[in-house]
Amino acid sequence: MTSKPVAQLFNDLRAECFLTRPCTSNDNPISEAQFKTLKWRPIYTRRFGSPEDARSWADRVFQWYNHDHCHIVLALMHCAIVHHGLAKAMKAVQQAVLDKAYDDTPERFANGPPTAENAAQFRLDQ
Repeated sequence: MTSKPVAQLFNDLRAECFLTRPCTSNDNPISEAQFKTLKWRPIYTRRFGSPEDARSWADRVFQWYNHDHCHIVLALMHCAIVHHGLAKAMKAVQQAVLDKAYDDTPERFANGPPTAENAAQFRLDQ
């Protein structure tokens, strides 16, 4: 991760390299969390038959990650929703669902009405 080609790739992508110690690849918690997410996918493979196989796998994973995976730190929203500026509208939808759930069964909510700000605690799609 400290080789010139990778550093050049980061530069070309206008991405910041977050290595805090020289020659230490696991100092980047964001990167490490992404690797764990990718490796825990059922379609993860340890070996690829060709570079084309690797690209095909990566295309499927990135499609899932950006458009289907609910991110806890994004209040169970998809990256694409946040990227396209739809988070505020989605939060309103989440709040409407939570309001209906509270109105229907208030006894389920010992701490009072839930808010979309705490939506990561709830699975809204179930």
